[in-house]
Amino acid sequence: MRPDELLPAYLDVMANGSASASYGLFDIEKDLLLANSGVERLTARKVEADASNSILEAAFEATDSETYAFATNDAGALVTAAVTERETSRPKEGFEAVPSATDAALSGVAKTAKGIETTYGDQMLFYIPPIGSTEKTVLLGYSQGVITAKELP
Repeated sequence: MRPDELLPAYLDVMANGSASASYGLFDIEKDLLLANSGVERLTARKVEADASNSILEAAFEATDSETYAFATNDAGALVTAAVTERETSRPKEGFEAVPSATDAALSGVAKTAKGIETTYGDQMLFYIPPIGSTEKTVLLGYSQGVITAKELP
């Protein structure tokens, strides 16, 4: 995989999981970001939200940040990338939601009948193996933080 192909392929895996055409290109077993934020975890969280009278939606997108690639001694590459995760939680009609402590602090809302939109920023570092290798691309590490939280209109 070329470094410029990495982020679109990874976003597809985040959004579609094992149904993604790019799924086999990544070492999924070692990928903690997918385990915590990927579609499989999101599906489980949607079931939890439904049980607590909420509707949960999420979207993943590339940021405007540059992607940097650095050659390694073995002709592979270390590649940086950034993703924005936008999560929307709406209470079902007739219910109110109590945002998390972080969302409440950032939005200024202690309860809402409208819902909350939370935006997370993910900074990632990948290793892409050299051309011809049978190794898979590996997420070496990531950092995730809440960027914004706001009440829905």
